Amino acid sequence: MMLYGIGALVKAVELGHKPETVVLTIFQPRAGGTSSWEISVADLLKWAELEVRPKALLAIAGEGEFVPGAHCQFCKARTRCAAYFNRFKDVQGIKDKRVMTDEDITTVLTYGPMLASWVKKIEEDAVKKIQSKIAIPGFKLVAGRGRRQFRNEDNVVDILLGLGFESDQIFTPSLRSLTDLEKELKPKRFDEVLGEEIINIDGKPQIAPEDDDRPAIGASAADDYND
Repeated sequence: MMLYGIGALVKAVELGHKPETVVLTIFQPRAGGTSSWEISVADLLKWAELEVRPKALLAIAGEGEFVPGAHCQFCKARTRCAAYFNRFKDVQGIKDKRVMTDEDITTVLTYGPMLASWVKKIEEDAVKKIQSKIAIPGFKLVAGRGRRQFRNEDNVVDILLGLGFESDQIFTPSLRSLTDLEKELKPKRFDEVLGEEIINIDGKPQIAPEDDDRPAIGASAADDYND
């Protein structure tokens, strides 16, 4: 956000303004809505000079410290980054054995999702390379599994009606999704007319890190009753 603030400051100066403070605002509907933070132009420029500029110069030179992590999902270079690959050395160290330790399971749960995402991105990049006539040793492009579909649905309907089919034999009416209807009615009206018809169904339990904001649930419904 401070980097965006610098960009806004530069634009403001170009337009002839002389701001003394910069207000950084972010809107996150699922995290409480709007939040703002204010910083003086002097402090923002000091940060740019002492923090941003030295690291930017290192990055441009291909130097500096690599700090791989979950944030790398947004990096276009992660499929070519040795530091990101080395994050998975703990997974690589788990040997084939009949019984995995709890520590092994923790390692897989920690790095497994990132590893799977990384492999998928590698595959996507490899497909693009081969499509661009860049060979990947040992691999080639093949046709994926196809699926059937009608060329023109209107023609299909006309043909079936001509054969004497009834509409209910051709179409399967179904209720639009809750989300679609909420968009159609607008949230306030939706709550007024359909609010009492909505129930919340608990999602399937899933693994999450201990520092996740969501509260932990009991091991079973019986445990909840006992508590």
